[in-house]
Amino acid sequence: TPAPVREPPRTVGSDIGELAPDANGASPCDSDLDQAEMMAWGDKVFVSHHLSEKLSTSGDIGRCKGVLMNEFPLLAGGLSQLPGDVWWYNQHHRPNDAERQQFLSHEPTQKFKDRVERFRSWLTSRDEKVFVVFGHSTFFKQLTGGHRSLKNCEVHTYHL
Repeated sequence: TPAPVREPPRTVGSDIGELAPDANGASPCDSDLDQAEMMAWGDKVFVSHHLSEKLSTSGDIGRCKGVLMNEFPLLAGGLSQLPGDVWWYNQHHRPNDAERQQFLSHEPTQKFKDRVERFRSWLTSRDEKVFVVFGHSTFFKQLTGGHRSLKNCEVHTYHL
């Protein structure tokens, strides 16, 4: 039997180009091609702590801003805008810290919904009309009012 034919991998840029030539986007990728695309985005990259997953498990805890800036230097400009080193849901008396392997507090549903609404308000306040947003399925499910979760790496078009 013949070997299955595989489609060539799509780059982030190929998906963005289908949307609009001036679309904004970011993805922490390892390939040289994707890194070149990110460098071309320059100051169009915006990193928002509002896009984080609803903190329900230890896997939803973020990493400190400095760690992310070292690991993804092409996104350092956007990452530098995160509000402090701890930008995910956290309570002082019940902290969530991935490095210390502490998961002591869940994000309340209403706080999560409020955070999603702040992001929606930010989007609608912008002059740009097309955004390429990378984030988490639960976040997008809340943002779109959807009833299904997105698959990993799924591209979904949504109109506000």
